[in-house]
Amino acid sequence: MRSARVTIVLFSCSLALVSASALATSAHLAPPSKAELQTAAHTVTHIAEPSIARASIAAMAAGHWTEATHGFDPVMHDALTPTQLSQIWQQLQAKYGTYAGSGKAISKPAPTPDRNVVVPVTFGKQALGFQYTFDASGKIGGLHLVPAPVQQ
Repeated sequence: MRSARVTIVLFSCSLALVSASALATSAHLAPPSKAELQTAAHTVTHIAEPSIARASIAAMAAGHWTEATHGFDPVMHDALTPTQLSQIWQQLQAKYGTYAGSGKAISKPAPTPDRNVVVPVTFGKQALGFQYTFDASGKIGGLHLVPAPVQQ
């Protein structure tokens, strides 16, 4: 499911860039520069991050541990294997109760060029925040438990 969303986002971005290039050519304007294309790619990655974080939570809740680690950078893959993630999830449910759902992902400050996305996750006894740290390339470079964010 996640790869379909990513494919759609990437296809939409490609289509928009092709359309922009065709429009620029028909209007006798220069095609987008390399810097403009990089900015567009960064923007698409930034927009997709909340969906990636929520997909990771959904995969954990479904017991799809390998899928939950998609998007991890190489350091995260080494530090948090699917088996370890499964064990952590089981420990969380033993301590906080059965998984009950997750809320809207919220962007939080992070040192540049990283970006943080916090997903509120509700268990039977308590809500927590799962904070995903995305690096400049859009890969997940960190996953931390934080206090649940206040939903507005």
